Amino acid sequence: MKIGVRKPSLKKSFKAKTTGALKRKVKKALIPGYGKKGMGWITNPKKALYNKVYNKTTVSAKDVVKSSLKNSKNSKRAATLNTQQSLLLNIVIWFFVISIIMLFLPFFIGYWMIKSIKL
Repeated sequence: MKIGVRKPSLKKSFKAKTTGALKRKVKKALIPGYGKKGMGWITNPKKALYNKVYNKTTVSAKDVVKSSLKNSKNSKRAATLNTQQSLLLNIVIWFFVISIIMLFLPFFIGYWMIKSIKL
């Protein structure tokens, strides 16, 4: 039993994508229970058990690539949020600093003028 990443097969992928809906419709009309969930346990329980374990213990290479791309998009989104948050924080800090300067600036100017007049 394989555990880990499955080796992709281009031949099987192509066959699965090109098998037509017509063939599935014909089989569904002729074979009772074809394409219904859980029928594998009735027709071939050994194969169904093997497939269940195999699909739980392995992952396709396509899924690994998809999840890594999804994670990178999420990290980019988080980085964007962090950038926006840091920009907002910088704006708030500068607003606070400028308001403090504007509040105390008249006192400094007044002190400077009084000190220059006494000399």
